[in-house]
Amino acid sequence: MDEVQRVAEFRTLLSRGEEVKEVSCSIPIPLPAHSDTGEYAAHMVATQGVHPMYREELLSTLDSFIRREEEEAEEERDETVIEEALREGRSVDVERWSGAIEKQSLDALEEAVRLADTFGEVMRECDAVRMEAAMRRESEMAREEEGDSGNSSEEGVGDGKGG
Repeated sequence: MDEVQRVAEFRTLLSRGEEVKEVSCSIPIPLPAHSDTGEYAAHMVATQGVHPMYREELLSTLDSFIRREEEEAEEERDETVIEEALREGRSVDVERWSGAIEKQSLDALEEAVRLADTFGEVMRECDAVRMEAAMRRESEMAREEEGDSGNSSEEGVGDGKGG
């Protein structure tokens, strides 16, 4: 069964003291297998002028958002499967579905752990100047990629200017 992706609009206010920064991004749900929360957070930091002091708050908020959206999508998918089976008079093989879902979840978890370990290592080993330069390059590559694809219809993604 192919998973249908939807796009969820993430928006949040990050605050430290009196300073408040609004950020937003379009997030595919479920996340593609090759990506993780850190990539989307780094993209927002690079393209929306988010100060590094917000990084942990952004990661935490984004992680919670994605988890809620993915759980909601899974529940909707499960309800659809059950409703279709009931309409067609079929039984639902819970054992088969739970095993497939469990394996898929474990595979995704292993990949996420590998990516998180790599990201964590980069964060520990990289000083702020190099990290800022890498994020700037990532932002430039994202803008170039958007220009190449001609797809500038993503709502919720900043223009790369702070404020």
